[in-house]
Amino acid sequence: MDWPAESFSAPEEPLAVCVAGDNEFAQLVESAADGEHVGSRSVLVRRFTVLPADARCHVLYAAGGPEQSVLQMLDVVRGRPVLTVTDETRGRTEGMVHFVLVDRRVRFRINLDEVDLVHVVMSARLLSVALTVNSSRAS
Repeated sequence: MDWPAESFSAPEEPLAVCVAGDNEFAQLVESAADGEHVGSRSVLVRRFTVLPADARCHVLYAAGGPEQSVLQMLDVVRGRPVLTVTDETRGRTEGMVHFVLVDRRVRFRINLDEVDLVHVVMSARLLSVALTVNSSRAS
């Protein structure tokens, strides 16, 4: 994954993974991210019950909740270089990456048109393992 340079305020700014609406999942992400790096950047996990308009995220897992729906969370970051992630257990609203259960295996769909709109670049390797890739790109 590559984000536009202007997504970061400084070369040493960490990659911010925001988890909104699911505190239990946020704990799992924090444990997994502890000490990890993406390239030269450390990974910082931020938790939110309600995603504020000024949230600094590079990745957003939007779970939704009673105070803010998944759609409302996605609307907060719409148009910004934020990779949005959702899952089918939270409803039909889909982010750029949407996890689904197929034959008791977790798989994911990618909406590449949405990813392209915010100038985030996904690797060919990631795209190759997706269950589906929705894209209007010319082949």
